[in-house]
Formats: sequence, C-alpha cells, structure tokens
Amino acid sequence: MNFLSYITKPQNKILKWAVALTFSLVFIILFWRFASPMYLHFWVALGLLVIFDILFYAFISRYLISNYNHWRKILYAAVYFLPLLLVLFACIIPLFIPYYDWHPVARSRFIGVIMVLSFTKGALYFVYMIGIIHFVIWKLAREIQALPIVRFFRPYVIASYILCVISLILFGLAFSYGERRIELEKVPVKISRLPKEFEGYKIVHISDFHLGSVSKKTVQKIVEIVNDQNPDIVCFTGDLVTYSSKEIPAFQNILNGIQTKDGIYAIFGNHDYGTYSQYKSAEEQEEEHRRIASYMKDSLHWNLLANESVEIKKGDSSAILIGGIENLSETERFVSRGDISLTFENKDVNIPVILLSHDPSIWSTQIIKNYPFIDLTLSGHTHGMQFGIPLGKGVEKEKGRLRKKEVRGIYSHDKQRLYVSKGIGSSLLHGRLGMWADVSVIILESGEN
Repeated sequence: MNFLSYITKPQNKILKWAVALTFSLVFIILFWRFASPMYLHFWVALGLLVIFDILFYAFISRYLISNYNHWRKILYAAVYFLPLLLVLFACIIPLFIPYYDWHPVARSRFIGVIMVLSFTKGALYFVYMIGIIHFVIWKLAREIQALPIVRFFRPYVIASYILCVISLILFGLAFSYGERRIELEKVPVKISRLPKEFEGYKIVHISDFHLGSVSKKTVQKIVEIVNDQNPDIVCFTGDLVTYSSKEIPAFQNILNGIQTKDGIYAIFGNHDYGTYSQYKSAEEQEEEHRRIASYMKDSLHWNLLANESVEIKKGDSSAILIGGIENLSETERFVSRGDISLTFENKDVNIPVILLSHDPSIWSTQIIKNYPFIDLTLSGHTHGMQFGIPLGKGVEKEKGRLRKKEVRGIYSHDKQRLYVSKGIGSSLLHGRLGMWADVSVIILESGEN
C-alpha cells in the first residue's frame, strides 16, 4: 500500500490532517524569509492552498480513481502534485541562488512553466468543484441514491481532461507566442491650447521593459518599431528592470539605438527602486536604486525626470512642458515618492502640460481633482493585466472580472486625457494572452475633443 493511498483512508484522517498542516507550515516558513509583513496575507493564502490541494487529492483518490491499479495511481498523483512541488521548489531554490542572479531567460521559462501547470490545474479544480456541488444538490434531493459516485462524476472527469488540454494550449501560447507579439497603437490626442508648431508632434510612449523577463530579440524589435515611427520624443514610463541593475548591461547597446529628434524622457517605476531583491540594509537598497538611475542617465543617455519638468521649445515662443514624477501610487505596498506639486513648482503651466506617471491610479484620485492644468498623463504599470478579452473602450474582461478602471488605452475627463500603455515585459506572471505588448504613438493635435 503506497503512502498516498494510506493517508486517504477514512480511518487515517488525523494523519491526513497532520501531513497537510506540515506541508503548509513548511511552505509558509520557506516564504517567510522573503515575505515582508505587507505580503504576509498572500503567503498565508498559499499555505491554505496547500491544505486544499492535499485534501482535494484525498477526495479524488477515494472516490474517483479508487479502481485504478497501483502504477496508474502513482502516475496520477505525480501529475497532480507536480505544480505544487514546483512551487515548493521555487520557494527553496532562492535560499541558495536568488532569482535576480538567474539568467533572465531561465528565470522567465521556469516561472512560465509553473504558471502554465498551475492554471491548468485550476481548470481541474473548477470542473470538479462544479461536480461536487452538483452531486451534493442531487444527493439532498434523493434523486441519485442508487447511482455510484464514480459513474456520476464520469462526465466531469471527461470535461476536466478536455478543459486541461485547452488550458495547456492557451497558456502555452501565452508564454511562448504571447511574449513575442507586439502591437503598434496610434493615438491622436487633442489639446485645445497646443501651439501650431506642435501640430502632429509625435510622442512614442513605451513602458515596463522589465528587462529580466524579455529577450534581446524582443527589445531589438521594440527599438526598430520605435525608430520606424520617426518620433519627435520618446517617453518611457518606468519599470526598466524587474529585480536589479544587473539586468541592464546586456541590453545597453540595443537601447542606445533608439533615435529621436528631441530626446528620450524617462521616470522610475516601482521596480526601479530595487524593491524586489534582498538587501542587508536600507542603504544597500538605496545604492541599488542609484545604480539603476545611473544606468538610465549615464549609460542609456535618457533624460531622467524625478519630480521635475522641462520645457521643449520650438521657435522663440512656442513650448510644451514635460513633467515626470517618481513612483506614486494609491496602493500602499508600492513605493510612493512622487510629488506632483514639486514637479511643476515655478513652472509655466499655461502652456500644454504632459505628465509621466508610472502608476495610473492617481489620475482619477489626484490629477483630475487637484491639477486641472495637466492636459495629458502617460502611464504604464498595469501591463493591461496581461490576460484578457477586450470588450470595448474602457471596459475589459480581465482575469475573470469585469472592471472599469485605468487599465489600458485612452481615458478622458473634461479636457484632461490619460493614456495607459500595456507595456512590454512582465514581472511575476510571465506571458500574455489578448493583452499584447505595445508601442504607442501619441500624435498631438490642436482643438477640442
């Protein structure tokens, strides 16, 4: 009798719970080393998921595969627990080799495999949970007293296999093809006080490179698309890296190939503060942030705007004002050092004003309410949620929920505009499906919307 079949017997419930709790405790302890208090609820949820995973297998083993032979049960258990084992491995390996020291491609593929298998297993959960609810309702109605549970669940078992195959195909596509597809978005934006010299002015907007998650080939393609637009300026709205400054040197020569007429303007994203690596002290983390800033200014030759603004002039009297803030968010777990008032202090805001803000969440809560002189805000951060089905302007179905938020594309309020880029790379969840990476061309036009 193998161990799994032993602990799933009804008379061994205490042992079953002990094993589940032990797995959960180990799981939480392994993550504790990396978890800050603000993420503790997340790790606890993962621990509870481990308990659920084991108990769910106990149900399957007892009622659905009890007639399988010994080796078939072992094979089923191995496939079932593979995603969980990979997650546990993903928790243990950073104790010896931190993720930010991994080769970017290896890290991306490893996390991608875990995500594909986890989402596929989620499809299994979904189908079986519907089956269990169905069975309980019918049982209470006393309509299937004589029907064996194995026969009752047979359609659900078949459906789960079909859904798992579909899930494997879709998420496999997302983590292979989805990382390479790039869309070009052309967005005309009307500004009533735009000087005629800036009519048709092209701003190429890119965001969220997350260099630790993308290949050189992808970045090279981005640079070629940018240059093909013959941009007046390029605006980058943060998250150059995912973990650390070590990601930048491999892409430096490629990024230096971006060509513009009036320069490249950039800001920090929440990942550009070195927040997602481990440090011995706050000063060490701040030093990492300074290294990332140095790369952006000195190696890539970008105009870094950290709560400051500059005028771009054409002729003697025509100008627009480009301001950039450090990361500022309505979400507490993200770094917030941005200061909009400081950014435009002692500046002429009677000319067209464009703000670069990594996080779009402040547009509706701060910019609209307190800074009516900002004509256009360019943001990123959301990645367009990476997985979704576009349903219409401003409304998408993302991760199973309908939401109307500043997620992607253009938004308007009176004379103010917000444009949110879907970005290029990814952070934790690798791959895209439906919400592809993009390069956006903002074309300034005079007049009212």
